[in-house]
Amino acid sequence: MADGYRAIVKNRLPSIPVQTRFTTSPINRRSLQALATAILLATPLHAANISWSGGEGDFNETSKWTGGVLPGGGDTAIVANGGIVWLTDVRTVGALNVSEGNFGITPGQMLTCNGALSLGQQSGGSGTFELDNGQFFSNGPMTIGGTGGSGSFKFYNGFINRVGAGSVVVGEGNGSIGEYVQSSGFMNCMVPWKIGSGAGATGEFDFNGHAAANSHDWFIVGADGASGTFKLSGSGSFNKLPTMPGTHVAIGRGNGSSATVLQSGGYFINMSTDTYLGESGNATATWTLTGSSSIAVFSTLFLGYADSASATFELNGGTLTASHILKGESTGATSFVFNGGTLTPRANDLDLLAGIDTVRVEDGGLFIDTTPQINSGFTEHEVGFTVDLLDGGGGLTKRGVGSLTCAGTCYYTGATVVEGGTLYIDDELVASDVTVQEGGAIAGAGTLGGSVTAAGTIAPGHGVGTLTVEDDAVVSGTLAIELTATSGDLLAVAGDLKVEGATLRIELPDGPPLTQPYVIATYGTRSGGGFASIEGGDGYAIDYAYQGNKIAVTPSASPYAGWASNYEWANAGDELPEADPDGDGFANALEFFLDGDPLVSGQPAGKPTGRISGDRFIFTFERSAGASSVEPVIEYGSELDFPFTAADGEDGVVIATEASPGGEVWTVSFPLPPGGKLFARLKVEF
Repeated sequence: MADGYRAIVKNRLPSIPVQTRFTTSPINRRSLQALATAILLATPLHAANISWSGGEGDFNETSKWTGGVLPGGGDTAIVANGGIVWLTDVRTVGALNVSEGNFGITPGQMLTCNGALSLGQQSGGSGTFELDNGQFFSNGPMTIGGTGGSGSFKFYNGFINRVGAGSVVVGEGNGSIGEYVQSSGFMNCMVPWKIGSGAGATGEFDFNGHAAANSHDWFIVGADGASGTFKLSGSGSFNKLPTMPGTHVAIGRGNGSSATVLQSGGYFINMSTDTYLGESGNATATWTLTGSSSIAVFSTLFLGYADSASATFELNGGTLTASHILKGESTGATSFVFNGGTLTPRANDLDLLAGIDTVRVEDGGLFIDTTPQINSGFTEHEVGFTVDLLDGGGGLTKRGVGSLTCAGTCYYTGATVVEGGTLYIDDELVASDVTVQEGGAIAGAGTLGGSVTAAGTIAPGHGVGTLTVEDDAVVSGTLAIELTATSGDLLAVAGDLKVEGATLRIELPDGPPLTQPYVIATYGTRSGGGFASIEGGDGYAIDYAYQGNKIAVTPSASPYAGWASNYEWANAGDELPEADPDGDGFANALEFFLDGDPLVSGQPAGKPTGRISGDRFIFTFERSAGASSVEPVIEYGSELDFPFTAADGEDGVVIATEASPGGEVWTVSFPLPPGGKLFARLKVEF
């Protein structure tokens, strides 16, 4: 045992010779520990570089390491001659350098690396690290492909925790190639994470399968002249967390950099920090989102943040969720391509998509769903675009509750479909036919260059305003019109207008009734019949041919106005309902109601009368046929202040009506109060 101990100590400290005393006495465990302690106290320790001798084998094969010593917590384990090393138990090393060869952790095992991990970090070298259902704790820099070499890190399952100093760099330096592949397991990275760093370097992060990762610090793809590629597929989730203040996601940083994100599945989530697509310098960056299961979630997504960086985002499938999408201050070109997939907002913003140089709608179309996400704090979203939507052959589909406002010119030629909520066109929809499904609405103060077919709602104006249709319009749902005291909504149709079977919903202004016609629609031609129903327009009529080719809401002539028009009034104001030009005590309203003559003094034919019958008071009057739409008010009480209003069946009151040659006789029976005194009167209000 003494000889074995001496060999280990000597080889771990090769630069410092150690004199060992031999004894013929038995050495027990306590004396061995005392001897080891004495040697360690007398000898300063430092890390050793211990190399694998070659071939394939178990980390624990002492004979395959330099000097027959297994690397420990202060040593650098080196695989530089094409060897293959498998870790089959739990180990700690000071550093691990696989410049030419392979190092693997077998299922269920764990490696702690207190210093740097370097893979393929030499010119022409090729180093690989494999973790299969084990654990790896890295406390120092991780370089996967550096100094002109190639490195590959393959993570199949298990757990990786990256803390401490330095960064994780996949491909660093001129001619270096780095590859990080994670198909399952969980990576927790507390330090900057770079995919490609330095001029001439190439880095690739392949994130697939059921993988999961948290990035707490910077996450950068393509930095300082490198080419970086980030691939997301499968069903995993990559999360950028706001743990480190002032950090964000940068896709393309610095002069000469190029960065590509290819997302065909899984989740990319950065809800708390910004994402810069084309951050700085003259970097070029592209994010392509495809696949029905792909989801990318951003807080603010910048395209072209600074300098002359350029950026393109292609939404070809899946779901893109963002609070804001906008161009930064870069002079470089930026573009957003909609070719399938769904855009969902995370916040209310009428500049949701703003400042982008080119926004094009390809054959796959633009789908936007304004339904609020769970726990978003919104009952519905109000979002909008201020950019022009260029034509690439596709169209726009609006889904979900809430509203989308297009304040730029829409040049796309595909169909516009409103499945839910409201689509406002406040500029021009140049050449797209519009279909509004039940539950949807088309609105705004702009121009629709194509036809409109609406089983849902057409609501001209954004507020009160005019919506112009340059082709035909068929409304089978609802035409919603808002009127004010001085103006109103207008649907202006250059082609044929058909409203047969639709509902006209009128929102009238507060205050007195309208006194003049309001034009609510114009048309080139009109086919079919009128509206099936009218909501909110009591007392008004619809003229479908007002001034020839207009639909107007006109005040209906009231029964009183028609009655008053039969008389020649001597003085201005004599025709008013409250006037009494003949001075007989019956105002014009009562004369009209009781079939009297307002210009001849005397009681009207249907004047009220009263009599006592037993213990009841009988009040009678006759309503004229011309006033059949006017409901009378009968007030009563034991004093002349008339505190009560008669209602049939209440407080012993009985009201009966009977047709008569002149109209209708009303008989109101009241129970007499104690003392036998009761007063009643007739009031007419309209």
